[in-house]
Amino acid sequence: MTTAIMGIGSPFGEDQAGWDAVDALAQQAWVQAAIEHGTLVLHKLDRPGMGLLEHLQGYAHVILVDAVIAPHYAPGMIIPLQREELALWEAPASSHGFGVAEALAMGDALGMLPERLEIWGVVVAE
Repeated sequence: MTTAIMGIGSPFGEDQAGWDAVDALAQQAWVQAAIEHGTLVLHKLDRPGMGLLEHLQGYAHVILVDAVIAPHYAPGMIIPLQREELALWEAPASSHGFGVAEALAMGDALGMLPERLEIWGVVVAE
């Protein structure tokens, strides 16, 4: 089973946090070993909108990493997010347009989500 870790972001400011997380993971020896063995892939997605659903296909386990504004947490913290609560968290910029929460809701309705889905937020300043 191949796991995909997908950093979601854009080239603008703190919205790069998901990409930065993927870049940091790519430097880890255990991640490189998993990639070489074909059990892990890393992707950096630029504001995928509904296209996110296409990127999820073919993986039984997907970990999404995106920047979030979470006033009760310190910037830089990485927090687990529940899909059902995702719409309550703010993205740092509205540049995503049709956001992760909406895409996942549509994917759920269409039966297009992977068997196992984790969502992690990288807390950024407002």
